[in-house]
Amino acid sequence: AVMDFACPGLMGDLTSFRKIYAAPIGKAGERGASEEEKRIGAARRAELGRLTQGFIHARKADEINASLLPPKTEYVVFIRLTPTQEDMYIRALKQKSLQSMLGRCGKSDAEAPTSVLGVIQNLQKLCNAASLVEASDEFDIDASSKL
Repeated sequence: AVMDFACPGLMGDLTSFRKIYAAPIGKAGERGASEEEKRIGAARRAELGRLTQGFIHARKADEINASLLPPKTEYVVFIRLTPTQEDMYIRALKQKSLQSMLGRCGKSDAEAPTSVLGVIQNLQKLCNAASLVEASDEFDIDASSKL
């Protein structure tokens, strides 16, 4: 729609555009696409690029940011867990399911990577705020790091 407004008729009407460019490019990117579909998709993508190169200037975000922003500064700050977080963390590490999962690490078990990532995410949540892991409707003012 924007290209049709800027350059009317450059890519034909919407039906033609979908048939000539969108469908072949989409099929080429699908899993199980044939070599012929991939070849046609690549050709149509290149043709579309040639058609639009005079009108679209694509720049990567890092190219823009490098000229406009100051250098990135990172700080690493270590903060102790609250007593509640520490207790929950220790209990989580002592769970038998976690122990058996950690014992499977490095082995060719298809389930191990997914479950280990889930455990890591839960431990991260726990370190951020115990309330993210603990299902409680009550607000514990002592556990809040903001007060």
